[in-house]
Amino acid sequence: MGSGSFRSMLVRLHRWFGLNLVIFFSLIFASGTVLVLSDEVLAVAHPAIWVSPGRDAKPATFGQIYAAIHAAHPAVRVGTIEPRPAPWLADKSTATTPWGEKVVFWSDPQTAALRDVTRFNNFREVLRKLHDSLLVPRKVPSRLAFLAVSATGAILLFSVISGLVAYRRFWRGFFRVPGRALGPVGFQGGLHRLLGLWSAIFLLMIATSAVFFFLDGSVLAGVHAKRPPGTPERAQILPDGFDGLALDRAVSAAIGARRTFVPETVSLPQRRSDAIVVAGHTDADGVLSGETRISVDPRSLAVLGIVGPADQPGKERLAPFFTAIHVGLFAGSASRLLWALLGVASIYGLVSGAGLYAARIAQRPGAEPARGALARFLHGLGWMRWLNLAMLVGVVALAGMRVRALAHTGAVLTSENGDPGVALRVSGALRAGRTIDLRATLSPASAAHVEARLGTPDGAPIAQTDLKAGEDGTLAFRAVAQSGDNPVFVRVVDEAGKTTSYLFQLGRAIW
Repeated sequence: MGSGSFRSMLVRLHRWFGLNLVIFFSLIFASGTVLVLSDEVLAVAHPAIWVSPGRDAKPATFGQIYAAIHAAHPAVRVGTIEPRPAPWLADKSTATTPWGEKVVFWSDPQTAALRDVTRFNNFREVLRKLHDSLLVPRKVPSRLAFLAVSATGAILLFSVISGLVAYRRFWRGFFRVPGRALGPVGFQGGLHRLLGLWSAIFLLMIATSAVFFFLDGSVLAGVHAKRPPGTPERAQILPDGFDGLALDRAVSAAIGARRTFVPETVSLPQRRSDAIVVAGHTDADGVLSGETRISVDPRSLAVLGIVGPADQPGKERLAPFFTAIHVGLFAGSASRLLWALLGVASIYGLVSGAGLYAARIAQRPGAEPARGALARFLHGLGWMRWLNLAMLVGVVALAGMRVRALAHTGAVLTSENGDPGVALRVSGALRAGRTIDLRATLSPASAAHVEARLGTPDGAPIAQTDLKAGEDGTLAFRAVAQSGDNPVFVRVVDEAGKTTSYLFQLGRAIW
């Protein structure tokens, strides 16, 4: 096969893949581009998240951020604290409410005062699932969809390379701006090639990292990242009296355990065997090589272990590199902005390629002049148009299901005295002035009468029932949430007349 025939074959394959996968890649590129700047997109609707990028003032400590959140909402369980995810954004902390809703607290970078609270499960969660698995639900089908989506990185890799090979002496075209004298089709063709050249390195990095993710989820799935050690199971997730000062001492212990270590995030325990994990970087490792994670015992505040990039096995040493280049984190906020810009350029390159195909079809002898560009594009897809249509319909339907699933919250609360015999199931989100569904569940006991009260232990019962001794029982009721704390008292009176009270803390309504 001569060089001309080889180049012609590459052009045909480049055109076929670009034409038939333009809708798929447009969805993937568009969702990825928004995800890169998802915090900034959220800040458009929540202006309080924006802060001055100046760094002259002393920043708030992790402990001060934790203390401010705990003072405003004592019952929430803080998950991670990330100061200044970008120079223009407030400090970001995730937390879980007693009723099972995940939220994000945004704090002032200097004073730690709360500026805003947003939902954790928002548009970002829908876009993330769209980007990595086309919103396919459930664990096994979702994993297969993830592998299928990441495998298309090989197709993208071929498309970029074939486009460069087909473009003779492409290195001369980096500054070849198309002129209007070429006509609409010629101008669009020149712009398509120009943007393709400028986006080529970006697309090659995205495609290569996608191929790595495919290998990571398939043939290399048995290799797992090493994590810092936890603790023996304790009575509580966090010890009594744990506060912001204790957290600052834990961070100080982590800093002292590794030379030149700079903490960037803190993850607090979510289970009774979890340690406090302080993650960051040292002078010896950067973003591309991965984090150093130091675990600290929440009781003694002693360092339990350190796991750095060099401690990771096999492909886990490569994972931070490919993740950083895929999401644009290799140079901080500047690379994120660059990745978002190149993402928009790549989307235009995809759409303009489909438009060029439709325009060239219209110029062929015997072409129907009345047929529009969209009709010509769909006609060119052949049988693949039905596959593309099915994909679009499926994505829209799954997006609706995903949005409804995000709105569902619920949790099972144990009483303050830790008695497993009585539990309180919460269905829905706590909102001031609105009703919430509750269900008290009792294990077999000699209970004769059960009452539920909201607010005070001696107030009028909002629900009550009689139970048979030795049988499981439930008391379903609804309560109107208060603007302040929402304690729920369940009083159980047994056959002998003995009264036992159980306290459940619903916490404060955030919205």
